[in-house]
Amino acid sequence: MDDAGGGRRGLRAVATAQLWQVLAAQWAIPMQGARDLGGSLNLDLLVHRGDERLVVRVHRPSVSPAWLEDIQAVRDELDQAGVPCSALVRARDGTHWARAGSGCSRWSGSSRTTGG
Repeated sequence: MDDAGGGRRGLRAVATAQLWQVLAAQWAIPMQGARDLGGSLNLDLLVHRGDERLVVRVHRPSVSPAWLEDIQAVRDELDQAGVPCSALVRARDGTHWARAGSGCSRWSGSSRTTGG
């Protein structure tokens, strides 16, 4: 785990039991041996839901819902312009993120992967 921004952005997330509960409840992703795809900023996990391969991104506590909405708006514009982007998998309630942390702002979402 690293301490990005001298602690101002919080530590990189880890896959906790609470995260798995959110993934199971909101995205029907069962607790499993996910593969950490690396990176120093976010926790990106390769998971399986049936035959689907999904990437779950868990952001640092410094990421706000407003920031995530802005990112989604940009993704939507890129998609409408024909720029390939990974498809977000909406949660059961229709959102593309959920809180997964006690007291800190951790957010998760998932997108479909392609290839092997």
